[in-house]
Amino acid sequence: MSKRASLLVDLDGTIVEPAAGIIGSVRHALNELGVAPKPGDDLRWVIGPPLRSVLPKIGVPADQVERGVALYREKYTGGLMYDAEVYDGMREALSALRDDGFRMFICTSKPHVYARKIAAHFGVLEFFEELHGAELDGVRDNKGDLIAWMLALYGIEPDDAIMIGDTPFDVEGARQNGVRCVGVSWGHGQERLAAANPAAICDQPADLLDAVRRLAREPA
Repeated sequence: MSKRASLLVDLDGTIVEPAAGIIGSVRHALNELGVAPKPGDDLRWVIGPPLRSVLPKIGVPADQVERGVALYREKYTGGLMYDAEVYDGMREALSALRDDGFRMFICTSKPHVYARKIAAHFGVLEFFEELHGAELDGVRDNKGDLIAWMLALYGIEPDDAIMIGDTPFDVEGARQNGVRCVGVSWGHGQERLAAANPAAICDQPADLLDAVRRLAREPA
């Protein structure tokens, strides 16, 4: 790995805890569509995967998915997108990674038009060279597709990149592109993260710098 490795960092569940805003917006869409989650389902699993893949799993009919997306976005952009918080220690971890010389990009399945506002609102956009996410029509809402596009856009070799994320979608998307992934256990993929077999798992933001440095020294 080169001296200036590139870090692709997930947003939801990695930098910010977004559960209240996302789940609240999903519940709004479901209520409007007359769809009820299964009893006991807290819907925390909806954080991470693309919304268009989530809604049918809850019971939204295929012909109502786009309406569900629109209802979700109506509520989310109405203010719930800011019903979130940066994880304790994450700003310090991002600062340490940047100061150590890594190139840093936000890599999120969330539409970039929302992700940029959220990252700016919470004061974390300043740590990154750029932010990339999905388009509103769903293009590149698959993490593997987004990573491939970012590698090509910046001419980054897979061996010179590390993904940092909290769910198997991050691990698997990275693996599809020959990129190693550092999983973080404070997000929303805890139960499934270890099974996805990331290159390393961090239990707190303060562990990120050492984990990334270690991977950067090891051959891919």
